[in-house]
Amino acid sequence: MKKLAFMLVFFIFSASLLPGIANQGANINVVVNVNNETGVVTISGTISSGANQQVTVKVISPSGQIDYLDQTTSASDGSFSFNYTLLNGQQGLYKVYVGGTGVSTVKETSFYYGSATPTPTPTSGQTPTPTSTPAPTPSPTSTPISPPPPPPPPPPITPTPTIAPTPTPTPTLTPTPTPTPMPTPTPTSTPAHTPTPTPTPAPTPSLTPTPTPTQATIPSPTPLPGAIRPQDIEQSEDGSLVSNITLEELTEGLQNAPTDLQTGRKQPVIDVRTGDPDATSKVIQQLPASFMQRHDNAQLKIETDIASVTLPQNMFASGQLQGKSLVSLTIEKIDPGSISNTNLRNQIGNRPVISLGMKIDGQPVSWENPNAPVIVEIDYEPTPEELANYEFITVWYIDGSGNIHSITNGRYDPLKGKVVFEITHMSMYAVVYNRKTFSDITTSWAKKEIEVLAAKGITSGTSSTTYSPKNNITRAEYIKLLIRTLGLTATPDHGFVDVYPTDHYYKEVGIAKSLGITVGTGNNRFNPNSHITREEMMVMTARALNLIGKINMYADTSILSQFTDNTQIAGYARQSIAALVHAGIIKGSAGKINPKGMFTREEAAAVLYRIYNLKYQ
Repeated sequence: MKKLAFMLVFFIFSASLLPGIANQGANINVVVNVNNETGVVTISGTISSGANQQVTVKVISPSGQIDYLDQTTSASDGSFSFNYTLLNGQQGLYKVYVGGTGVSTVKETSFYYGSATPTPTPTSGQTPTPTSTPAPTPSPTSTPISPPPPPPPPPPITPTPTIAPTPTPTPTLTPTPTPTPMPTPTPTSTPAHTPTPTPTPAPTPSLTPTPTPTQATIPSPTPLPGAIRPQDIEQSEDGSLVSNITLEELTEGLQNAPTDLQTGRKQPVIDVRTGDPDATSKVIQQLPASFMQRHDNAQLKIETDIASVTLPQNMFASGQLQGKSLVSLTIEKIDPGSISNTNLRNQIGNRPVISLGMKIDGQPVSWENPNAPVIVEIDYEPTPEELANYEFITVWYIDGSGNIHSITNGRYDPLKGKVVFEITHMSMYAVVYNRKTFSDITTSWAKKEIEVLAAKGITSGTSSTTYSPKNNITRAEYIKLLIRTLGLTATPDHGFVDVYPTDHYYKEVGIAKSLGITVGTGNNRFNPNSHITREEMMVMTARALNLIGKINMYADTSILSQFTDNTQIAGYARQSIAALVHAGIIKGSAGKINPKGMFTREEAAAVLYRIYNLKYQ
């Protein structure tokens, strides 16, 4: 594990250097061979950009865990090769992802390890593996929900690459045609024309357009075609980078921007990087209010050396910008050493801390909109320990009094090398490594799931040191955890007569009722303190996942015939339970699904862990 962690850190460190090499549009050919006797896997191929190119590989086991992650440099002919022995020797279908310098789309293929080796169908654009073939569609397992279930599949590789160099801005997007923004020493080549007898240009004034970042050192997570380089970028006297963009530039960028495959929205990108991350501590992006008050199906991504921030166009309420001219977003890097709270400062260490702020026509505003989250991505290089347990990397919101609040959706993406999170208000945010555990989960089969959810602030113990994994969970407790895990928001409907404003689950139950996740138990009651049955849990969970488009609610119910007690499933619940079984959320136990049984706290952690990963895959 230590060796693997070291290799992972090397991968992240090396990936951060990729944008400095402008080999966009490179292709990768991949061939995978596996020895079914020894478990040795060879992954080889070529990268079209040639010698000394970074090549990264990630292998996901049939249970959804990272089995191998490493990086190498291509040989003189562009060839590369990885060799490793399967981590646990698990039989089944393994997925392989390979990316590299300048590769616009990460390549995906697979291999099958075990006694049976059916023929795989290569993913579009992939090189088929000669000796490994995909397994037939696996039949639903009867793995109990009580034993450790396999986590959801790894994040899919979409046409939007996650490890790719930042495209070099074209000359037409540079702030000015000035050949060099700074005085240069004696030139090494004859200039095309000689404006003065002296080859050294006059010193540039302090307020000058920022030079085009032709060799940016921070990778761009999604280098979309048609990125906009504002014509007006200046360095202010306090060192802030101020970027102004016109309505015409944004309108043209929106028209030319492709549609993001995950969100279905158009996403123009404003590129205001300088190429020197250490030299920029604050970026102010000025945006025309007339553009931001449009409620098109679009989102605007701002790439900076500090972080990338994606703004939805519906982030402001209708009419909020009426008569306004300018919206300013401030992205500032905060020195962790400046935090006055000693304990908090020690917990953060030297990890990134940023502050986000908003102004309208120069006046600070307290923007908050739970229905229009802003997406933030920060480059981060974990330590070996952190990388080996990267699910414990999360994000804290630090309020004005120095109190911390967990951002439950804060997570580290090892392929991007970034911490990603969503926010609904502007404030200060810190990347943290938050390893948590409880004294009574040492032998629990759901130990990891419990710890990860606790680290993210989704669940908590029954005391500061205990979790009580075998205890049954109540209806109110499960609804609260479900809403927090998925980050669902809505105007709460507080119509249940037995749910009170003083209850700690009041808000979440109201959101669940408003969204139709629960309709109560009749007579306008919810029975919050009754223990929830597995059947009730599955129906509520299916409704929630259907809201975010993560399951097929019309799944074939014949899949339930694998469970010997399927006749005990209530008619109203069969479709929901079938959908969850198809999605791999529910596995059953010893050939049974036990619909009328009580649902325990450790079972809840296992299910919530799976749906968390399903949402963010």
